Amino acid sequence: MDYEVIDREGLGGKLIIGEGTKIARRVSIDISGNVTIGKNCMISEDVLILTHSHDFDDFMSRDLIKANDIIIEDNVFIGARAIITEKVKKIKRNAFIGAGSIVMSNVYKNMIVAGNPAKIIRRKEKK
Repeated sequence: MDYEVIDREGLGGKLIIGEGTKIARRVSIDISGNVTIGKNCMISEDVLILTHSHDFDDFMSRDLIKANDIIIEDNVFIGARAIITEKVKKIKRNAFIGAGSIVMSNVYKNMIVAGNPAKIIRRKEKK
């Protein structure tokens, strides 16, 4: 395993990975909240998946840390060095996230998103 799974805040989240999913080296998955990754996904190098946030005024307080669960559905591609922030609850099936993107909200089925913050580029053509 060349990727990192860490409960950064000791909140006891779990990681579930579906069949056929490939996770590249140097990916870091924060399991402060639960992370579910579906079948046949591809997560490229240096991706960061975050599941918690700190309070702006008292960022050292463990009592104010908020953990969120994230579901990445089947057939999702996440490009190199993308960051999935704790605000994301769901990345729906067949989504494509461009390299270097900062994802701050949910990504809908068959969407291609990219940028900082990630925006919809277009809907994928059905095959």
